Parts: sequence; structure tokens; C-alpha cells
Amino acid sequence: MIFAFAMLAAAFVVSAAAVLLGNSFTSGAVVEAGGISPRRFMAPREIENTVATRRLIDEAVAKVTALLKRDAGADERVSARLSSFFDEADALRSAGSPIITPWDGTDSSGSPLESGSDSSLNPLESTVSLSIYMTDPQRGRLLDMTTPEFTDFREAINVTMEKTLNDGVREESMARSLSDLKSNLDGRFGSAFDAALAYTVASAALEPNLVVDEDATAAAREKAASEVKPVLLRAGQKIVDAGEPVTDETFAILSELGYTGRSFADAAAKAAGSVGTVAAVFVAMALYIRYFNPETARGKKSAILLATLYSAGVVSALLMRSLPYGMFPAAMFTMLAAILLEARLAAAVGTALSVTAATVFGGESGAVVYFLITTAFAAVLAKYTTQRSKSLFVAICVSAAGFGSAISLGVGAAGSLTREALNNSVFAALSGLGSVVMCIGTLPVWEIIFGIVTPIRLMDYADPNHPLLRRLTIEAPGTYHHSLIVANLAETAAYDVGADAALARVGAYYHDVGKLKNPYYFVENQMGENVHDSMDPYDSADVIRRHPADGGEMAAKARLPKAIRDIIAEHHGGTLIKFFYYKASKVYPDETPDERDFRYPGPLPSSRESALVMMADTVEAAVRSKMSELDEAGIQAFIRSLIKDKLDDGQLTESGLTLKDVETAAGSFWKVFRGMRHERVAYPKADSPEANPETGSVSP
Repeated sequence: MIFAFAMLAAAFVVSAAAVLLGNSFTSGAVVEAGGISPRRFMAPREIENTVATRRLIDEAVAKVTALLKRDAGADERVSARLSSFFDEADALRSAGSPIITPWDGTDSSGSPLESGSDSSLNPLESTVSLSIYMTDPQRGRLLDMTTPEFTDFREAINVTMEKTLNDGVREESMARSLSDLKSNLDGRFGSAFDAALAYTVASAALEPNLVVDEDATAAAREKAASEVKPVLLRAGQKIVDAGEPVTDETFAILSELGYTGRSFADAAAKAAGSVGTVAAVFVAMALYIRYFNPETARGKKSAILLATLYSAGVVSALLMRSLPYGMFPAAMFTMLAAILLEARLAAAVGTALSVTAATVFGGESGAVVYFLITTAFAAVLAKYTTQRSKSLFVAICVSAAGFGSAISLGVGAAGSLTREALNNSVFAALSGLGSVVMCIGTLPVWEIIFGIVTPIRLMDYADPNHPLLRRLTIEAPGTYHHSLIVANLAETAAYDVGADAALARVGAYYHDVGKLKNPYYFVENQMGENVHDSMDPYDSADVIRRHPADGGEMAAKARLPKAIRDIIAEHHGGTLIKFFYYKASKVYPDETPDERDFRYPGPLPSSRESALVMMADTVEAAVRSKMSELDEAGIQAFIRSLIKDKLDDGQLTESGLTLKDVETAAGSFWKVFRGMRHERVAYPKADSPEANPETGSVSP
């Protein structure tokens, strides 16, 4: 157990280093605006170039000209001004009063009068005046006009003014409006003097009637700004290279990523937080292994494999941190753990890897959720990869889980389906497919390095055309048939007690392969005379007790996995070969035989699968020989007595089987034998009335 926790500590060191080497720890002011970049900076995730985006927004807003609206009040004021002028002029013309213009504060020579002098009073203040200033000739002309001329003069000005106002008059284009007004008036009068007089009156009354619509202009500019797409740097895109100047734009991006103006204390605090998170995950995983997978804590090989898989995943995350997190194949490492170790343990490893990898990728909450979902699917579906027909189904499911979770997280974060969310979900789907393909493709490498036998690999050894099994069918057919029945018994019991059923079955196929060395020394292969009848019991026992070791040698030459070789070597443990032990007692009545000469050399079964094969091997021949003599209750009692002998003899002490497992196995054996015991319907004789009269065949 100490070794397992040492491996866990080593994996934690790898995790902490990956977090620190990722994007979590940089000390001091790494870059400064206007300075030179000390190294190449890559975008660890998709990030907005806020300066470039702001520039585009400003350009878009600047292109939006101010929106104008008609000032109805201006039209009314112009109309009122003209109307007042003409009413005043008409009244004065009718009364014969002198028409003057407002005093402008000057004397007759045009010089300004000083305030306080006797001449400071307007000499014409007692005379009715017009509101528009005109020259003396103009005043004279206005007075001399006939009534029809005055009426036409007034009408021409009003019509021209209406057209000018309808065209719109802006403050900044007032000069142009006046020019157009003058041109229009010139075209209405044959006399240049009358046209100038009309322009004097109209221009004095005119004012802008188009003003800026502040609300509409602001809305238009906001709309233009909102339509500007943010300038994005994709994950893995270069921000600035080593030796290049750090522009304001580059500095803003690096600031957003935390590479500028950070004190050592700030950087250390962030690093401590990230490493602390990983440490908490490791404590939880250690407790889980301690209480729910103690066999992993006890086994050095499984502890090394677990730490290696996890560390490989963390290092891969570190190498891929500049890519979108959806591309990281977290599911592959979880699936390998499920196939090579155990599904529940794989789920725990997947959880720890999800948190650590997400921290390496920048600590995005979406990455954590995505990794947790995909690794959970991988842990659950891994068992189906052992069946080639279902591998595609598993790949599609993992891919769909990655796609669905990535696009949901992306839409949830952005509030809409963005290009980034769609791209990341596509990457996630491809990563799911790739994870399953890489898992199955690299599985043989892991099996060879760690000597682990997976169900997929066991399928190859279950092939009847394997050279050793092929030899059994030809050279020792009785042993082969016996092995098939033992395999059925062991597999059924393994399913019921929760052991590795595939290993139990394949191990049973090969458990007696050592009998190929001397096949006719074993009763199931004998046809007629038993060679042991003429042999010394010590010699007979020596031949019999050697077959596990002979089988181990053959299995090693055939490069069978260690798990199968262990079953071959352990399936008899240190059992006493009672038949020849008692025969020796009879042949040599004057001496007590030494049990050591009649016991298998061992070792004892070291796994549940090996122990189940031992028990199945024990009951197979014995029960079949008694099936015709015993009823069902007797067979069940006989099975339990045979297993009890193994228990009492200490053969199962190192197997890991509990008493409940042993009892369950006994029931499983009976289920198989009950199927073998069923009675068949008797077939009638060929000459009986039930025979088919046309064909002569017997009806079933």
C-alpha cells in the first residue's frame, strides 16, 4: 500500500509541474508596453483583441452621419417673421408713413454715438419702423411699389421661402441654402434690384429648420457598433514573438491573459490555488482507492499502471494546452483505465484527470464539465469495446457525448450558437472518435508493457485454432473435452461472484495443457488399458504431479499471458493425489508414504479466477462419474463436500475468495450440471408404428 501511495505522490508531482508550466504561473512584469517581448506568447485559448475590436467600432461609428429631423418650430418662426414684416410694410404703405429700419446705434455719417451724449437717443424712436434692415434705395422702392407689385413681391418671397424650407436648411450648410435662395429669387424677378430687395427680406427671415436627431443618431451608432464582429485570436495563434516590440494592441491581449504587471505574490497565489485544487483531488482519489479499491493499493503493477495512465494524460494536456480543450482526448485515458483495471476506478481517475487537465487549459469551468461528461461516458462504455461489433457504437456514443456537451456549454456561455462553440463541438466529436480508436490501437502496447490480459486479448487465446488448443483436440481429445466443461463451470461461477469471467474461461481452456507431454497417462485420454495399473504408485504420482509445471513451460514457449500461465501452474495448488497415495499405502503396507511425494508442488491459487478453475476442475470429473448414482440433492451435497475438502486443505487461503463466494460458486456449478443432467425423449425404433411410413425415419 505504501508503494501505491508513493506512485500517487509521483503522479501529483507531475500534475503540479504541468499546472505550473501551463498558464498558471508567471512572476513579475513579463512584458511592458513599448518594450521587447522576452519570448513567444501563444494564445492558450480563444481571446478577443479588444484594441482591434475597439478600432473597428470607432470606424463604424464614425461612418454613421448625424441623423436630422425637421424643426417645425423653425418653419413657423420664419413664416411669422415674414408675415410680420409684410403686415408692417403694408400698413405703413397704406398710411403713407415713412418706412424706416431699426436704428443701428450710429449717426447719419455711420459713426457710432457714445453712450450718455445728447445724441445717444435714437432720433427715429418715435417713428414706426420695420423689423428688417434695408438701405434707403430699398426702402424707397418698397414704398413706391404699386399694390399689385407689392402683392407679387410678397407672393414670390413666400413661395421661394417655402421651397427653401422644404428642401431643408442646416446650420452647417446655411451658406448654400442662401445661395440657392438667391438663385431662385433671381429667376422670379425681371429687375435685379427687386431680386436683391427680395433676397434682403428673405435672407433676414431665414433660419435652419433641420436639426440633429440625437436619439436616432445615437441608436444608429449603437447599431453600427453592435454589428462589428469581435477580432478574435484563436487558441494556439501567435500573439507576439520573441524580440518583437510589444505594441499597445499586443499589450492589451497579454494583460488580459495575465502576463503583465503581475507581482510575484500575485503569481504565487494563483499557482498555489491551482496546485491546491489538484492536491484536493488527489486526496479524494487516494481515499477512494484506499476504501473502495484496496486491491489496487496492494498491487504494485496496478499502481504503476494507474499512475502512468494518469501522468500520460496530464502531460498530453500540457502539450495540447494551446489548442481548444475539445481536442484533448481525456476519454482515451479513462477508457484505457477501465479496460486495463476497473470501471469504477477509471471513473475516479477520469474525474481527477478532468480537474487537472482543465486547470492546465486555463481553469475554464466549461472545460471541467466537458471533461467530466466525456470521461464518465468512456468509463461506462469501455466494457463494450471488448466486442468488435460494438466498438463503432462506443465510438459514436463517446463522440456524441463530446459534441453535445461542448455545443451546450458553448451556447450556454455565449447565449447563442457562435462559431467558436460550433468549432469546439466539432473538435470534441472528432476527439471522441479518436479516443476510442487510439484506445483500441494502443491497447496491445499497454498489455505487453504491463503484462495485463484484457478481454480483447483473451478473445485471441480462446480461438480453438490456437496451436496448443489444436494439439489438445488431436493428441488429448479427452482432456480437451474435460477442459471445455471446466471452462463452462468456471465462467459461470466467475460471473456470479463478480470475477473476470473471460479470464476464468480461457484459463480453463489451457489449464491441463501440460498433459500433452504424456496424454495417455491421464484417464480421460485412455482407451482400454490403464498404464498406471502396471506402474509403481510413486512413479505414477510423479508423472501426474508434473503436468502443471509441464503446462507452464509449454505456455511460456507459446507466449501465453502470465495470468493464464498462473492458472495453469496453480490449478491444483498443493492438493494431495489421494488415489496414488492410498495405493502406495497398500503396495507398501510396512511404511507410511510421505504426503509430500503425492502432493502437487503448487503454488496455491493466487487469484479468484485461478481458484474457481481449481474448484471446477475438482468437481467436473468427480460429479460426472456420480451423476447416474445421485439425485439432485445428493449431487449438490457432493459438490459442496468436494469444495469443503479444498477449504479444509487450505488450498483457497490465498485466492481472495470469501466464504460467500465459495458458496455462490457451488451453486453456480450445480446450475451447469443440472443442464447436463436433463433427460432426453426416447426415440422409437425404426420398425415401430411411430416411424414415418414414407421415409422410414423416426419421428422426434
